[in-house]
Amino acid sequence: LHGFLGVYEIPWILSQLITAIAFVIIVNAYNFIDGIDGLAVSETIKNLLFFLYILLPDDPFYNLSLILLFICIPFCCIFTYHVVWTLSNDKSFNPMKNVSFILSIILFSCGIFWMDKLYTFYTFIGLSIMLLIAPFTVNMKIFFKAFVILLVPFFIVNGLLTGSFIENQVVWYNDNHNLGIRLFTIPVEDIFYNCFMLLLVMIGYQKTLSIKKVTF
Repeated sequence: LHGFLGVYEIPWILSQLITAIAFVIIVNAYNFIDGIDGLAVSETIKNLLFFLYILLPDDPFYNLSLILLFICIPFCCIFTYHVVWTLSNDKSFNPMKNVSFILSIILFSCGIFWMDKLYTFYTFIGLSIMLLIAPFTVNMKIFFKAFVILLVPFFIVNGLLTGSFIENQVVWYNDNHNLGIRLFTIPVEDIFYNCFMLLLVMIGYQKTLSIKKVTF
């Protein structure tokens, strides 16, 4: 655990148990979203692969776990989006096109201005494009509510990975490719990248729902 709460290593059996419980929770979350019709199998397989690789840090394919992390976590966040919609009093479709358009222009301009910062450039430009596309399929009012909620675990987990609560960070960032602005130990670009990945997933999710004749 890299020194988190003074713990560097947990027993192998306990780690397997925690992984199994987490995997079962994720599977059931997907089944709940899909109405328990089995369409979530492909996504749960991705999560399984992630947990398999994350348990093998000395494996030459260890970096694949980080790639899978950025694929699996956004899909897991669909559950939060679904719950926020379910608990909302106003379930009417609100694309917030004007707000999304203004944010897109600002991000696109910032991306062009910082072209020499690769992480900043690709993140801002990518998110600006997503903000133009998403309002046509995603209920942006519900999305922004869910995004604010998801920032809480985001800061906890990403802070842990970048060294906020442990002695040695798990993930390193080259500040030559970002603005060098950190929230605690988290590069500010990570927040926008998080939003970009979530929107990318939500668009696919809403398209799937439209095929199934369900509107969020």
